[in-house]
Amino acid sequence: MTSNDNKEISSHIEDITKALGDKIGKEVTVDELEKQLQKFLEYGVPIQQAKKTIIRKYGSDTSAGIKRKLLKELKPSESNVNIIGRVITVNPKEIELKGEKKRIFYGMIADESTVLPFTAWRDFNIEKGQVIQVTNAYTKPWQGIPQLNFGEYTKVEPSKEEIPGTQEIKRCKVDELKSGLGSVEIVAKILSVKEKEVDVGGKNKKVYFGIIADETGKAQFTSWHDFNLKEGEVARIT
Repeated sequence: MTSNDNKEISSHIEDITKALGDKIGKEVTVDELEKQLQKFLEYGVPIQQAKKTIIRKYGSDTSAGIKRKLLKELKPSESNVNIIGRVITVNPKEIELKGEKKRIFYGMIADESTVLPFTAWRDFNIEKGQVIQVTNAYTKPWQGIPQLNFGEYTKVEPSKEEIPGTQEIKRCKVDELKSGLGSVEIVAKILSVKEKEVDVGGKNKKVYFGIIADETGKAQFTSWHDFNLKEGEVARIT
């Protein structure tokens, strides 16, 4: 880091300390603020959004005893997780739990740092596109990344926070699909679909794979949930 970079960081830290006032030294130190700001920048978070997030973390959130984490900071098997994010997708699913049918909800949630899958074990009235504040969630390992879980003791409520870069889902064609594209929506025909069992963490799990196509080309897909896809059908995938 150059001396100019250090001066710029110091200037932003000064802005944060002014905003937090007497919380400095009581709830957080200047060194801790600098480390957190550096971490945000490493994640690629814009500097102004990083400052706003830190101020919010030690401002209104801390006064309520809640400290927010970025999604990219989460690790598998964490408890007491508090986050704010935008719901990218949400879908209901019927499962059998202890011999009884139960309706759960699964989808993707995003903040300024990354996108993660979530499972809600009851109906929190979550809507696609909604920004929510989640308190006392927990994570489980899923395909090498954390999966957020909203359980019996989780609180989910609407938030007025703005989460930059998460508002839009890109609508694209098959030939536009590529790694790192983010959240997309595509309409395609299911040319083939098969299922197989794989070992995940010592347990057998069914996965579904096949080929989708539109007028621009074909692509392989893998689904870790049973969407009841059928060959020959046209599906809208979000």
